[in-house]
Amino acid sequence: MSEPLYKDVKPKEILRLWVLMQMLRGAGWALVVFVAIIAFALAMLAVKAVLPVDPNAALDPVRAVVALV
Repeated sequence: MSEPLYKDVKPKEILRLWVLMQMLRGAGWALVVFVAIIAFALAMLAVKAVLPVDPNAALDPVRAVVALV
């Protein structure tokens, strides 16, 4: 039976590595949330660029067709 690879590692070092891993995991999740927020903001800017500045501008062609009928 093989012995664990970490048999020569001191408990204090194991604790430090565990803390480092937890901090890196938290930083990774923070990065994921940050990128998601930036992506959402960019999507909203893209929608804003597509929509007309005047919200009533889309109604003018409809009114014109109704006036013809």
